Amino acid sequence: MNTMIHMSLPCQQELWQVQGYVLFYRKTSESRPGCQSVDIGSVVPSQSTTISSFYISRHWLLLLKHHSNPGPIFCEYVCQHGGILPSRRIEEVSTKVVSVAKETWEELMQRYGGGPALRSLEVCVVCQDHLKSLNERREKEKTDIYQIQTKAYTTGTPRREPYLLANSWLQQWQNFIHCKTLDVQPPGAIDNSQLLEDKNGTFVYNGHLYRKLSHEVWSYFVQLYEGGPTLMTCPPQSLQ
Repeated sequence: MNTMIHMSLPCQQELWQVQGYVLFYRKTSESRPGCQSVDIGSVVPSQSTTISSFYISRHWLLLLKHHSNPGPIFCEYVCQHGGILPSRRIEEVSTKVVSVAKETWEELMQRYGGGPALRSLEVCVVCQDHLKSLNERREKEKTDIYQIQTKAYTTGTPRREPYLLANSWLQQWQNFIHCKTLDVQPPGAIDNSQLLEDKNGTFVYNGHLYRKLSHEVWSYFVQLYEGGPTLMTCPPQSLQ
């Protein structure tokens, strides 16, 4: 004889008296087909410098250990060329990676993908040279703008700033010149299009959208980055 079970929705007062709980599940390696074939035991101390060694982030290995799908192999300290980013110290990176045998690396790459591979604990020469060039450019642009503005003050020239520059682009430029790593690249061409209305093509009188510049500063930016369009608060002939 079948017994019928009657279920009803609890009232709000009953729900307030019930203590909630959360269950956590952890999938074992057996639940990941073929994962047990990866010899994680082949991980050796990071001090190993054998030619056949590959370095993997401890963070990713932790994901591999506790998650059914850790995602592609990654290492936040490695550049696209397979070297250590120049903004990272080798001593710091050496404590956050472990070296694995070539066979283990190839098997993990085949299964999860990712990369690039870190073969040695050395700073990338390509990125180091690029960073040096970027920092030299940053310093030059900061110095040039400072000298242009200082010259106007020392010569007693009346301060006239009729040119408009979108704040969004200016913020990108400021982020670039104040950065010391490869994380921020130079901004693209100047884009003042957001200051234009769709109908009449006139700029928006909104001080939160633009910054006023002198002719000298505007000319410097345009010569270096190009772009536009050129927007002014008064006709060009009135400046003569």
